[in-house]
Amino acid sequence: MASFMEITDGRLDLMLANAGILYFGEYEKGSLALYKKIIDVNAFGLLVQINAGLPYLKTTSGAAIIVTSSASGISGIPLFTVYGATKHFTTGIVGALNIEFEKFDIFVGDVMPHIVNTAMLGDNEALASTALSPESVVDTIRDLETKRDRIHQVIGAEDLAIGKRKLSDLEFKQVLVNTIYEPFKTVI
Repeated sequence: MASFMEITDGRLDLMLANAGILYFGEYEKGSLALYKKIIDVNAFGLLVQINAGLPYLKTTSGAAIIVTSSASGISGIPLFTVYGATKHFTTGIVGALNIEFEKFDIFVGDVMPHIVNTAMLGDNEALASTALSPESVVDTIRDLETKRDRIHQVIGAEDLAIGKRKLSDLEFKQVLVNTIYEPFKTVI
């Protein structure tokens, strides 16, 4: 960080915090060691990044932290169980830090994309076929950082966010079963 800050004359206008590894599959088929690794990277890794940048962000007027979260942070998503739980953590941290860091003039927000077509998907063609482009996520990050009109920005899963607000828990569960669990459990 220090060498980067020398290049920027001590300014850190925008920090992109991105930590994530994914296990896509039924919970009972994973291991506690795998789940610990996911939590360490996705949750604790985010805190490590924020801590590393915070001293520099505090000295930059109007700075921002934009975190890559996931639409799975909206609700528990079958087959993304532990990954989704870490993205709930991310959403909580972002919401709290947005308030706490206001005194430093630091905006904190997150983008919550549906599946993004990156190497994280591996060779899973079923997931890749429904995925967003990385470029669309970058465009949303730019928009959120510029406008700062919301804290959490869902991308490509707007129906999921709307459904979570409008449906009962049992109705929403059935939507998840029909649209995610049943179609994708056959490809894992």
